[in-house]
Amino acid sequence: MTTLICMKKPRYLLKRTKFAVIFSPLPIIFGILLLILASSLVAFSLWADSFQVDEDLLPMAKNLPVFYDINGNKMDYISDNYISPDDIPTNLKNAFVALEDKRFYSHSGYDPYRIVGAVVRNIKSGGAVEGASTITQQLVKNTHLTFEKTITRKLKEIALATKIEEKYSKDQIFSMYLSVIYFGGGAYGIKSASKLYFDKAVEDLTLSECATLAGIIKSPTKYSPTNQPENSKERRNLVLEVMHKQGYIDDAQLEKAKSEPLATSTPKKSSTSKFFIDMVINQVCETLNITKYQLDNSGLTIHTTFDHNIQRILTENSNLTSNFSNSNVDNSSIVLDNDTGYVLAYHSSLDYEVFRQLGSTIKPLVVYAPALEAGSVSLATPINDEQISFGGWSPKNYGDKYFGIITPREAIKKSSNTVAVKIASYIGESKLVEYGRKFNLTLTDKDKNLTTALGATEKGQSPLRLATAYSTFANEGQIVTPTFVRTIIDKDRKIWTHQTNSKPIISRETAYLIADCLYDTVEDGTARSLSSLPFKVAAKTGTVSDDKSGQNSDAWCVSFNKKYTLAVWHGDSNETGGGHPTKHASNLWKDLHQTTEKVDFYREIEKPDSIISLPVDTYSTKENMQVTLAMSLTPSKYISNEIFTASKSVNFGKSLFDNCEIDFDISIKNGLNPMVIISFDTKEMYQYTLTRKDVFGEKIIYSSTGKTDVQLSDNPISFGLPITYTLDIFVSNGNERKLVGTCTKTIMF
Repeated sequence: MTTLICMKKPRYLLKRTKFAVIFSPLPIIFGILLLILASSLVAFSLWADSFQVDEDLLPMAKNLPVFYDINGNKMDYISDNYISPDDIPTNLKNAFVALEDKRFYSHSGYDPYRIVGAVVRNIKSGGAVEGASTITQQLVKNTHLTFEKTITRKLKEIALATKIEEKYSKDQIFSMYLSVIYFGGGAYGIKSASKLYFDKAVEDLTLSECATLAGIIKSPTKYSPTNQPENSKERRNLVLEVMHKQGYIDDAQLEKAKSEPLATSTPKKSSTSKFFIDMVINQVCETLNITKYQLDNSGLTIHTTFDHNIQRILTENSNLTSNFSNSNVDNSSIVLDNDTGYVLAYHSSLDYEVFRQLGSTIKPLVVYAPALEAGSVSLATPINDEQISFGGWSPKNYGDKYFGIITPREAIKKSSNTVAVKIASYIGESKLVEYGRKFNLTLTDKDKNLTTALGATEKGQSPLRLATAYSTFANEGQIVTPTFVRTIIDKDRKIWTHQTNSKPIISRETAYLIADCLYDTVEDGTARSLSSLPFKVAAKTGTVSDDKSGQNSDAWCVSFNKKYTLAVWHGDSNETGGGHPTKHASNLWKDLHQTTEKVDFYREIEKPDSIISLPVDTYSTKENMQVTLAMSLTPSKYISNEIFTASKSVNFGKSLFDNCEIDFDISIKNGLNPMVIISFDTKEMYQYTLTRKDVFGEKIIYSSTGKTDVQLSDNPISFGLPITYTLDIFVSNGNERKLVGTCTKTIMF
């Protein structure tokens, strides 16, 4: 028989156990954490209450503005930024919800599960790789906050998201979200994206297209259907798989959508006024410091500078195939009123403002204007157009053609690159940027290098900026701030009126000198396609070569008369030459002249009294490598009139036709048949006569015209008397022959 013996736990052990349980650190730590969490939640709640949703920042389009053209006619305007919840296809909604925020219809603005998951993944990866933003948070980020990655911004995002969720329905939030997100290619909002990539209204999108658009927003550059079709298709298929996994589509829908090709299409050209209104909107928002969404809720009345007739001319010529080298060339054109700065019409085949390299159109702005201002050169200064290296960089002329000694006027007409870079080296690289900024070009400190002289700048320039810069030459050196807007009215009260704003950036004289050269460029330079116009215009062309293909990626023609400045850009599709935008510009000027009433196209730029015309001796200028004025003996074929600024000093050279210094060598060659040896060099512009005087009298023993090396042998009869030789130099001026130099030497033979 087994006996069980029960032993009581000692009292001291029991007490110790109770003490351990009561005073264990784990419950204490847990309690402290709960207290901290509760306090944090209370503090966050109080902090979050201080934030308010600004309804004017949300894309509701409740009170659209009204736009009027320059003649008081109402312009069509439909906001592309807002899509009604009723216009969103189910497939589109499901694609975005499945991919971006699968608990969108159940959370209150933020998703705790995603936040915890993102924190864990970020800790594992050692950095911030996932943000866990809901659709509501993304709406807040795109309308109320910056894109900085900080804890404070993320907390603000959550706070405002909860406020939005309290005020708006899920469908309203989703429609606002689709109205603001960026899809690449300049498209903000689903309406613009659907038009850009598929040329469709949103309600007509297929399942495949809905999935494609949902896939873009993670990285619009990487997943662009037009620029990265393979990446986009792979991303689309991923979206479809996610939709299938979450039960939004069945097997058949999945396979059918995945098998469809990625069929993008180019959108048809918009109405003639849409792009212009976009530019108006940009200016109004900047002027009033409001967002596009605020403007769409403002009910403002906006009177613009838009001229429907001129816009029609730009649009029609944009569709004229003969203006282009091929049917794929993109283009943009603008007409600016020089007196007021009014942008009368602005066209872009891309429906957004292009910013491109300017090529040679930049030269008058950043090279010739500052050089003439400083007196570093005149229009008659001789400069050698030759191959040259600047620190290992060798600028090349078009077709590797070099013209030798030419002047800045000729360099502008011929668009010489090497001369422009040489002059840029005279004035210094900082001056290029200084003057570019004066002319309203967006140049940075990185542009302080000689390549800027040829239009290779860090940032591209728009047709608007180029036209504004060139209008300065028509406006006697005053740059006029351009405007798309004349007045802004709020409830019958003018709150803003355009005041023509101009300021001098170069002298009247410099503006006139450059304009005169650009008139010449039309007469017999690179812009001679404009020479058939019945009135005078000044112009400059420019091309930009693609380093990979060797073809032109951009071609420009900017032209002006006293009234208008017109800039034309062709590009992006291997434009074959600068001649096409010049022909395009010529057709635009002709149409403007024929259809625009009450405009004096023949009004010319007034010449300042301080501009003087002087006769230049072109031969002596080349030989001296210094500007030389013509003298009375200078042959007419070597005289060219050039204009100068009277106040700018020019160091003139000595004319080779004025008291020419000549010489010749004379010696005796002894032997069985002794003779006199005479040698000298001749120059092309002179006529030479060598006369011998001996006991039988004077006799011309040599006469020539042109450049050669002369060596004569002579057998005079002296009878012990001295023999005199005289070399005379003449110039012919028409039928008149004048002596310009003489040299006499005597020898005993």
